[in-house]
Amino acid sequence: MAQRRPLRQHIKIAHSFLLGFLPFLACTALIANAQSLDSLRQEFANPPKEMRPMVRWWWPGGDVTPDELRREIRVLDEAGFGGAEIQSLRIGLKAMPPEIAARVNDYATASFYHKVRAAVEEARDRGMFLDLTLGSGWPFGGGEAITPELASIELRFTHKTISGPSHVRERIALPDPRQTAGMNLARMSGSVSTELPPGWRERLQARTRIVAILAISGTNPVVEMRGGGLSPDQRPVVHTPGHLDPGSVKVLTGNVKSDGSFDWNVPSGQWQLFVFFQQPVETRVIGGVGAGPQLVIDHMNRAALEAHLERISEAANPEIGSFYGKTVRAGFCDSLEVESEIYWTDNFLEEFRKRRGYDLTPSLPFIGTPGRGDIYPPYRSAPWFDGPGAERIRRDYWQTVSDLWIDNFFAPLVDWLHAQDLMARVQAHGAPVDVLKAYGMADIPETEQLYADGRMEFLKAASSAAHIYGRRVVSAESFGHFGMAYRSTVESLQRDANRLIAAGVNQIVYHGFPYVYLDRPEPGWYPFAEPAPFSDHFNDHNAKIWPAIPALNAYISRLQLIARRSTPVARYAVYLPNLDYGGWVTGPARASIDYDYVDDDALAKAVVRQNKLVVSSGAAYEALVLPTDNPDIQKRFSGVRILTIGLTPDQAPTRWRFGDSAFRFYFNDADSDKSYALGPGSFELWDPGTGKVTLYSGSDIRLGPGQAALLLRK
Repeated sequence: MAQRRPLRQHIKIAHSFLLGFLPFLACTALIANAQSLDSLRQEFANPPKEMRPMVRWWWPGGDVTPDELRREIRVLDEAGFGGAEIQSLRIGLKAMPPEIAARVNDYATASFYHKVRAAVEEARDRGMFLDLTLGSGWPFGGGEAITPELASIELRFTHKTISGPSHVRERIALPDPRQTAGMNLARMSGSVSTELPPGWRERLQARTRIVAILAISGTNPVVEMRGGGLSPDQRPVVHTPGHLDPGSVKVLTGNVKSDGSFDWNVPSGQWQLFVFFQQPVETRVIGGVGAGPQLVIDHMNRAALEAHLERISEAANPEIGSFYGKTVRAGFCDSLEVESEIYWTDNFLEEFRKRRGYDLTPSLPFIGTPGRGDIYPPYRSAPWFDGPGAERIRRDYWQTVSDLWIDNFFAPLVDWLHAQDLMARVQAHGAPVDVLKAYGMADIPETEQLYADGRMEFLKAASSAAHIYGRRVVSAESFGHFGMAYRSTVESLQRDANRLIAAGVNQIVYHGFPYVYLDRPEPGWYPFAEPAPFSDHFNDHNAKIWPAIPALNAYISRLQLIARRSTPVARYAVYLPNLDYGGWVTGPARASIDYDYVDDDALAKAVVRQNKLVVSSGAAYEALVLPTDNPDIQKRFSGVRILTIGLTPDQAPTRWRFGDSAFRFYFNDADSDKSYALGPGSFELWDPGTGKVTLYSGSDIRLGPGQAALLLRK
């Protein structure tokens, strides 16, 4: 996508876009309210294409042909897909001669977008849409635009115990950049090269510098080293944090001499000596194609994002710019799996002081927590060090990280897309942010079934953000399960689809459809087979599953129609008091799914109306669920029922309201049959498999494992 307006105009244009868009939303709501049940029944029998599921369409870099792209669009249309997301990468490709490698690396060029245009034109002619991934592979980065000065960095530290009185004089030696799980995954995918342009290695090394040297009286942590995940090294798990006395801290950064040696007269007692330093992470973009290195951007540096967007869009406008906001619907941001020992950027200390009102430097030992910056997978550990005031410092640190990511990545990304007349479709998870707020900034917040094993507690985060921030479409990267490549069945796919609909998703995105690339025997290239197998090969060369896809897509389309034409509702607002969403999405399963999450940002804009908690979007909740007693919140929302216990199981879930009627979606996620009592009322059974609507006279409904039923209570 080409940059068609100067970046300085983005905020102004986005503001105008939203002012124009809000009346459209209001008009849409009026039309939906005016729509009769009779017309909805007609649509249910034959949903429009816009209600169909979509698919992630993997391309082997730029080694594609216009004729095959047009053919594959026709195949998708005939199978019941409404659109596709183009994602060019090189994961899983076999070793290739230079002439093929050159075609694969033809990315973000005029010739690449000429091929994209062929796909767009075919999609236009068939009434379909296309989204474009904002880059190749993930997370953002790659190309010569992401220079060493714009690449991701992290904060690290060395530490040792010193007893005094004594004298220390030694040369400080900083360790080499660490090997990350992301680098390991990039190697496994065949997409990493250590080659850099002349002088870049020296420029990366120049970014390694001491941030602070501190001495604090205190004890060591109790640590266990464990293997696991994709990390090439063992990972620390802190069982008991070291205890530090913040009143004893000595900032000794000035004790480094001109020759690089450190000199200190150690007072009496036991001291923990820290050397904090920033250093490039050097993780490469996973699966990235295109000319130049594949360094990951610094997501807390807006200049890095702007350079990345300029690089991937410069050649796009002459070919596909006229389709923006029409056939080309949205730009897509994949999950931001950014690793860091401690998240950092060059001006972090300055930004922290400006935003939090005090200097973080003396408190740096308190901010590190092993596992919080690991992605493959994240894991739980106590902080390295604790002490008086440490919990507040950690909260302030993570809030500042979230603020910087939102201010310098998510907000300008959305503004940039709106300036191109495109929607923003965003997976916010994986980023160290207020995930509800970041999801809510997108026009289409997107979750995924691969993360957190697809637990309902995680899936509902994106739909909650949509509901509290007023977004109509919630999408999901669907049908992904670790170790399950080529193992999908019609039953497993329908169960997954039912779970997503129950979680509030109304735009299922298959993961995924590989471009037919026969660099091996049938069914050809599939990016996510060995060595990291998950999801399935959903194209017309997979004879096992493809014949069943049209009927499944018709089933999904009907459910998505109801979920989008109606208004989602939930009884409970579950308050999330901190930014560590890795904790609450992997916690105990909740007895009910009849809730949305809310956070401090949502509560700051909420009011009490008729004894309900009403958020800025207008969504209303009959009870607010707090993890513990919170006198401030309880006082602010005193008219609302407050719960500090678990949710009550719900036998009659109302998922959506349509005028004076209510749709219930019963989903049995257990591995045995289950019955649901319907209670009083008059019901219709809406069958998403056939599109038929019939009266339902039973007093209960029985579902097998993974099955669902859609009923309308009039």
